[in-house]
Amino acid sequence: MKYRFFAVALAATFAGTLELACTKKHVAPAPAAPTSQALVVLLPDSDTGATGRAYVSNSAGSTDLNAARDSVTASAGQPPPAVTTMSEEEVRQVFGDALSALPQPPVHFTLYFKFQSDELTDESRALLPEILATVKQHAIPEVLVVGRSMVAPAMSPTLTSG
Repeated sequence: MKYRFFAVALAATFAGTLELACTKKHVAPAPAAPTSQALVVLLPDSDTGATGRAYVSNSAGSTDLNAARDSVTASAGQPPPAVTTMSEEEVRQVFGDALSALPQPPVHFTLYFKFQSDELTDESRALLPEILATVKQHAIPEVLVVGRSMVAPAMSPTLTSG
């Protein structure tokens, strides 16, 4: 009886192993070969509007991008072709999803105080509603306050010993 139970357990184990060995295996597809082309487009800074420069090179040659939306498609082992300029619509079509995912650029405000006072000037006080509205537009606002005091030495308190 003991051996019969052992034989049944061994047969069940063998049948399970055989089933696993004979079933169709899932084979992951081979990863796609890396592309041998790269599209490079020079875009202006979204905060300042300034456009820098880009140098595109490979073992076969190089080219400069130095105007807004200048572009080149570089291929491995071939010199970069002539620079072309993409239209704003082409940039939106190709990069629209990526550009819309960028965080909002920072917004800067400068506030001034009345002379020798902690009271805002009228012009600075008028900016407060705009500043508050700007902070509320950001899902996770980041506010950095930097200040400095310019107190003349004659105005600062001095201690004397008597």
